[in-house]
Amino acid sequence: MNNILNDEGVLEMYYIIQYCLLFIFLTFCGFISFYEGSDIFIYSESWKESAFFTQLLGKEITTPSDISQLDLFIYSLKYKPIFPICFIVLLIYLITLTIFLIFRRNRKKLNGSLILIGVFFIITAFFIGKPYSLGIKILLGILISCGILYLSSPFLLKRIKSRLSLN
Repeated sequence: MNNILNDEGVLEMYYIIQYCLLFIFLTFCGFISFYEGSDIFIYSESWKESAFFTQLLGKEITTPSDISQLDLFIYSLKYKPIFPICFIVLLIYLITLTIFLIFRRNRKKLNGSLILIGVFFIITAFFIGKPYSLGIKILLGILISCGILYLSSPFLLKRIKSRLSLN
């Protein structure tokens, strides 16, 4: 088994399989999330509170076509959070997999990029602010948990490496 994991070709195949599966599931969760978020077009009374990105761009919402596509995702996250949360978790896994693939031979760059992403997750969580729906509460929990995990990952990776070298 150890020879299989050390074989560079097999290791690359593991990455390819993971990327293919991620693409399939990300696409599926993304389509479902945007479909569920299209309910915002029906409920015009929620445009002011749910169309954050459209208002951020300075657009006035008078018709459903004025609403940004990202606002569909936010609406879906607020009211039907299952698929948007799955999408975000898969996206975080995609980022992690890519970082490990790019910097797997350079430990300092790997640690630095993981710490940078951890800080980004925590800042994003604080930027989102107060959790006013279940989906936003779950999103904040995921961002803060992943941020803490990414910030502590250099220590964890060093600890795992020392344990593996002892065996």
